[in-house]
Parts: sequence; structure tokens; C-alpha cells
Amino acid sequence: MSQDEKTDFSKIMNPNDFKSIELEVDLDNLTTKVAVRDGHRFYGEKRSPLTSDQKVRFLEFLSEDNEQGTGIIIECPPNTAAHGHSIAATISALNASKPLRISVTGTVFEQETLDNRNQKLAIRLTQFESAEWRALQSIFNERQAQVLSFLKAVKGFG
Repeated sequence: MSQDEKTDFSKIMNPNDFKSIELEVDLDNLTTKVAVRDGHRFYGEKRSPLTSDQKVRFLEFLSEDNEQGTGIIIECPPNTAAHGHSIAATISALNASKPLRISVTGTVFEQETLDNRNQKLAIRLTQFESAEWRALQSIFNERQAQVLSFLKAVKGFG
């Protein structure tokens, strides 16, 4: 097949269709005064660089009908927080159609050490703006609808 006969996929597919919503999470442990942001762990005046696999990652929403109430599950560097610690987080949706930055406060109700030594924290939110929270969730709902629409168009999915 010659170069001229090859399909120009840029006319069919948009690479942006395959990009996930990128979230940046800055975390402050209000109990221990440890902070994780900008690729560093802060404790008092001490600032330590983190490896790329140690940044805070947003994993999941916990809906208000969960027995623990509205919350989030995040992955963070080792020794960031423990059960019962108070947490303040800023969550920024960087590449969403409508960029958004929200601040939340909550309490760790579950902590797990992962294979890579990072922590998985489940945080029950105690303070947040409901409208901002719904806006953040809608970014993901809209993205999910776009993905399903794309799959239906391409493969007859659903």
C-alpha cells in the first residue's frame, strides 16, 4: 500500500478523544501539619522532593448514599495521614472543558498501604461547596457520556 493509499486517521479520530480528565490534588494534613503539593512533601520548614509515583492521585468519588457519606479516595505518598486525621485538599481539573478548582475538608476513615508503599486514603468530606462538588462530578459524567457516544459511533456499542 502506498503512502497515498493509507488512511489519514486524523480525519477520523481526534487524539483528544482519548485523554483522561487530569486532576491535580494538593493535600494538607491538618492534624500533623504535613503537606503534599507541587511534587514535594512539606513539614514545617522542611521540603522534600517526591518521585513521580508519589504524587497525590484522585482515585474515586464516594457518593452521599455511601455509609460514610460524601467523600473521596486518593492515593498519596507514604506516611501522609492516618485514620482520624483531618485533611484539607484542593482539587483542580486542569484539562476539563471548564477548568475547575475546589477546596474540601474531611476526615480519614480508612487507610491502606499499597504495594508501591503509597497510601490509599478514604476521606469523608465534612466541608465543601455543594455546587462546586456537583460541578466536579459533572465533568466526569460528561466525559463518560462522550466516551460512550464515541464507542456507539465506532462499534455500535450499546
